[in-house]
Amino acid sequence: MLESGDLSGARRHAEELRALGWSGAFEVLALAARAENDLEGAVRVLDEGCALAGGAWSLHELRGTLLDALGRHGAAIEAYDRALTCEGTWAASVRYNRAIARWRSGDAGGALADAEAVLSGTTPPPFAIDAVRLAIDALDRLGRQADAISLVRTALSEAPEGGDIATRLRALHAVALARAGRTDEARDEARGAIEVGDGTAALARLMPPIRHDDRPTRWLRVVVSGRARIGDGEHGFLRVLAVLAADASEALLWAGELEPTSVREGLAIDECKDNDAPPPPEGTPRGVVGASGRILFDES
Repeated sequence: MLESGDLSGARRHAEELRALGWSGAFEVLALAARAENDLEGAVRVLDEGCALAGGAWSLHELRGTLLDALGRHGAAIEAYDRALTCEGTWAASVRYNRAIARWRSGDAGGALADAEAVLSGTTPPPFAIDAVRLAIDALDRLGRQADAISLVRTALSEAPEGGDIATRLRALHAVALARAGRTDEARDEARGAIEVGDGTAALARLMPPIRHDDRPTRWLRVVVSGRARIGDGEHGFLRVLAVLAADASEALLWAGELEPTSVREGLAIDECKDNDAPPPPEGTPRGVVGASGRILFDES
């Protein structure tokens, strides 16, 4: 019911489960409040749930996530600390979320410690790539760019060859190399990742700048469409981009930097308009500033 948007139905069942003494009822009630953007209300629900079911680690973790979203990073970290004391806690999940809160609070060292702990387990969790990304960000802030390269290379050596995980790690390797000033190597890795379909704004910005004229830059929201081989077949896709460019034609050139060369010729602008999102900092170079992943659509 939560997933379908039936919040009243979800709440009705949650209250029935609460009457039966099931602690997960508070999680459902909090998620319903979050779906209405009532984060403070969601926290209040979890305050009550954590008081009544102090050993339910998932309530403490969700409470930490909501507090972090509210900018109350210290309180979020305390909630994650409490979750880690509970029996049966999924420590990797809690420590990953605590790493995010520590990063947002400015504690790069603490974020790194938690991210590395997430990566030290025998079985990588589903969010392992995100933990690698957070770890190399923390290492960069700590001035340890060489260690960031080593961390990604270790992860690459343990990843199955040729799969999606290895491709995403190559992209992070390119970022780590660029931060260490190893520009040529970074571009080679970035191009390799882009050519197998893992183009991102971060990788596109590692490529040599495309040639453009001297017209003033505009802050644009652009939707591009194209076709690409994905998995076992060819699919149509869309991307939504935030681009600094003079016009749609130039924005399309920048958008092409995210795509394999085989896809660029068929790439087209579906929509281009002034972006109402906050602009990037002054002095940001022209090009793609942000990009969604590929959004597949059925052309039949």
